[in-house]
Amino acid sequence: MESLSPIAAGALGSLAAGLMTAVGAAPMLVVKRPGQQTQSVLLGFAAGVMLAASFFSLIMPGLRGTPSVTISKSSQAMSA
Repeated sequence: MESLSPIAAGALGSLAAGLMTAVGAAPMLVVKRPGQQTQSVLLGFAAGVMLAASFFSLIMPGLRGTPSVTISKSSQAMSA
């Protein structure tokens, strides 16, 4: 892998991701239409995956990049 150019490595990674997407979708081609409850479970699972992806890939790095929040003495005096 170290001898591959970045373009070739990116193309290979995209090809692998596309193939895995096709493998994941293939069972839906041979299975009859899923029922309402099955669709609800699958949609809930997909929503959970997207929430986790947004939290761990976007929110956590953003929080790590912000400075710590400190409360000044004047703010403490105003809230008392």
